[in-house]
Amino acid sequence: METTINSFLKQNALATFLVVAVLSANGQIWLSNNRIQGLDDEIQVLYADFDPSPQ
Repeated sequence: METTINSFLKQNALATFLVVAVLSANGQIWLSNNRIQGLDDEIQVLYADFDPSPQ
């Protein structure tokens, strides 16, 4: 006997694939944004180290 989930996935294979693809892309974007933010923080520290103005 086929489960309800398996039946749904077979009938909506394209929609299921697209949902998984979007969620995967969303996760990759989130990871990339975190990496960029980390690099931006490091750059700001470097700028502060080389800033000739008195603190």
